[in-house]
Amino acid sequence: MLQLACRDDARLQPDDSELQRAARGQRPSYTVETLEAIRRQWPEAVLVWVLGSDAFQGLPTWHRWRDLLDLAHLVVLQRPGTPLAWQEPLADQVRKRRIQAAPHVPGGGILFLDAPMQDVSASAVRAKLGAGQAVDDLLPAAVYTYIKANALYGVLSDA
Repeated sequence: MLQLACRDDARLQPDDSELQRAARGQRPSYTVETLEAIRRQWPEAVLVWVLGSDAFQGLPTWHRWRDLLDLAHLVVLQRPGTPLAWQEPLADQVRKRRIQAAPHVPGGGILFLDAPMQDVSASAVRAKLGAGQAVDDLLPAAVYTYIKANALYGVLSDA
């Protein structure tokens, strides 16, 4: 579904290596290991990891979270209702790494963007799908078509 959502923008390259590791029954996959593998493949590329401010606030609970900050730039999108306030040690990293513009080096910065976002999580979208509620404004058309074709999340197939 991520490939479908990104297919019309050549700048976006979904990576399914974590899904591949899970399919092979390997131990839990960690984002830091995925970024390390991508960094090995493209050592000089500017890598950008986009996440919501709610996920960003929980970053210190992630496996080797400080290493994530060196492997890619973090672009943090403000989620409605989530204040931009952090506890230590995350606040210290924000003070050290905050940038104000698009990065031109491989990684290490934290950029905060006020981007128009709907106040809805992936869990809420799945719940709406399961309840038969409209999600036209929440998903790319190709993704919704895939969900219907495969009868995912309780959505009835058109077939």
